[in-house]
Amino acid sequence: MLGREYGALLALISGSMVLTAHAGEGGTVPGASSRVVPVDARMTPYLFGTAGQAHDSVIHFAAPSEGGVADSDGETSFQLGLGMQFNRLLGAEAYAQAGSRHAYHTVNGERVTQAARAFGARVTLGLDIGESLRIFGKAGIARVVHSGRSSWSPTADEQGYSNRQSRSTLGLGVSVRLAERLSLRADADHIFQRRNDQGTGWGNLNHFGLGMQYRY
Repeated sequence: MLGREYGALLALISGSMVLTAHAGEGGTVPGASSRVVPVDARMTPYLFGTAGQAHDSVIHFAAPSEGGVADSDGETSFQLGLGMQFNRLLGAEAYAQAGSRHAYHTVNGERVTQAARAFGARVTLGLDIGESLRIFGKAGIARVVHSGRSSWSPTADEQGYSNRQSRSTLGLGVSVRLAERLSLRADADHIFQRRNDQGTGWGNLNHFGLGMQYRY
């Protein structure tokens, strides 16, 4: 009786040693979980930057001597941001947009320059096409800041003009993976206008850019 129990114990110990050695050589112990979370299914942070053109417009009614204006202009713009991909579909981004000053011509021939900047946050919803192409939509809100020196200033000595508005945004983006962590990225972003009851104020602000995205 004792001999049989001793033999069974030796067999159990020998079997455990074989399994341990097999696992140490890169094998998988039978019954153990071998599930690995795919990289694309994890929360993934990334940085992005694009350069292109921003198109802006303004309508400002005033007496001719005060330089009323109804004009639009397109200038070089840049967008830099930080994103987080939560899963294959859903993500979020925070970004800043700025660029060259826009030039507008008043009804009395004056040339007025204004800087347009935007600071925003948005959610993204995307779809992978094949192994390298991704298309995604964007929706969010942005704080738009216009500033400069002009006759729109409330003070007679033209100390400066500044206007801040919170506006809704929509956009579309495309990325093409070039390497494991690096992608080429194209963006089209639309910031909706907010004008007063008289129909004056700043118009839609659109950014079209091409740049890079780096995934951590």
